Amino acid sequence: MIEYLEIVTILRNFIWNGPTLFLLVITGLFLSFKLRFVQLRFLGHGFRTLFSLGVDKKDGQGDLSSFQAIMTAMAGAIGTGNITGIATAVIVGGYGAIFWMWVVAFFGMATAYSETILGHHFRTFNDENEVCGGPMYTLSRGLGYKKLAIFFAICGSISAFGYAMVQSNSVVDAIVTIDPELSRLVVGGVVMFATAIVVLGGIKVLGRVAAVLVPFMAFLYLIMGALILVSNFEMIPQAFKMIFIQAFTSEAAIGGAMGGGLLLAVQTGAQYGIFANEAGLGSYAISGASSRANPVEQGILSMTGVFIATMLVCTMTGLVLAVTSDLVPKGLIGSPLAMASFSSFHSSFRYVLLVGLILFAFTTILAWQYYGEKCTDFFLGQRVSVAYRIIFLGVVLLGAVLELDAVWTTAHLANGLMVIPNTISILLLASIVKQKTEEF
Repeated sequence: MIEYLEIVTILRNFIWNGPTLFLLVITGLFLSFKLRFVQLRFLGHGFRTLFSLGVDKKDGQGDLSSFQAIMTAMAGAIGTGNITGIATAVIVGGYGAIFWMWVVAFFGMATAYSETILGHHFRTFNDENEVCGGPMYTLSRGLGYKKLAIFFAICGSISAFGYAMVQSNSVVDAIVTIDPELSRLVVGGVVMFATAIVVLGGIKVLGRVAAVLVPFMAFLYLIMGALILVSNFEMIPQAFKMIFIQAFTSEAAIGGAMGGGLLLAVQTGAQYGIFANEAGLGSYAISGASSRANPVEQGILSMTGVFIATMLVCTMTGLVLAVTSDLVPKGLIGSPLAMASFSSFHSSFRYVLLVGLILFAFTTILAWQYYGEKCTDFFLGQRVSVAYRIIFLGVVLLGAVLELDAVWTTAHLANGLMVIPNTISILLLASIVKQKTEEF
């Protein structure tokens, strides 16, 4: 495991220190200016649409309503990465990593908007009249880059395994923190069984489940966080000060041991930020392609999802960790740190957070099973769908017993590899996005 971790860490650092980070920044900046900062112009419209469900029309082609499609995307984006991921990021890269998450998310909103429109525009239908869309179809049908499309699909399949392992690992960590006597394998088996029940129902069942669970768990989590912030109101200015100062200094909880510095904060913020909001990965394009809504409407909802996942949920996590930093034991990371921070307000909060973590993880696993299956179908055909589902369920169980470092590192590497072909396709086809935006 040590040799594997060392190799994957080297590859991850190379990808994230070079091409991935560069492409994310360039793509986000380019799209923001080309689309006249669509993330500012249309964000209000996105929230109005989200709350009114105003684009849930039944007359369009697709497997899901627009609300179900964006909730499926947010099910994938809002996972334990928004809680335990942030609780890991602030230890590795300092609280300054949160600032760089904001930066990546702001420009990533334009990227998510664009990839959704392109995914919807170049989608197709299989023999069972189910929607097939995403960056692999944008690359193959829009640009004729079949090999690059296959590369993306392979990375997407692997990344889905990474997400499954991270979510399963985080849930088991949280449960075992409360009851150390429980077997990690048994808990992982329960998560696997629950996943299997929904996976067998397909995308429409997933859409219905996500439409109920995602709004509920996001609202519950934000209310809990708000109560903690109110009770520690005097610490909020200091929390923001820590975020902005550490964004440009070498301060980090274990930064000295891991390199520290501005680069570490930027790299950590970008990696965990992408894992938390998925802007640039291509997942919004896959779920958005299934929507019956207008592609621009769905794109607006996608960028609104990025805002909610990062600016609200991740920020809430970061602020709670910051204002309670003097109230929790030192040396904690991931789920145990998040549990300790929330239970500092009231002991019952650890159980409420546990429920939230389970729901976050469960819906994320479901969403990424769908993404991974669509990617696998692209390069191997639908004949392997059942086999992929079985393997995926095994990976969920495997994630429950693996070490956290190996799981996160593998997931980050796969994410970085997905970004490269996806952003290339967006940059080359940005004129289509601009045209559809102007027609809206």
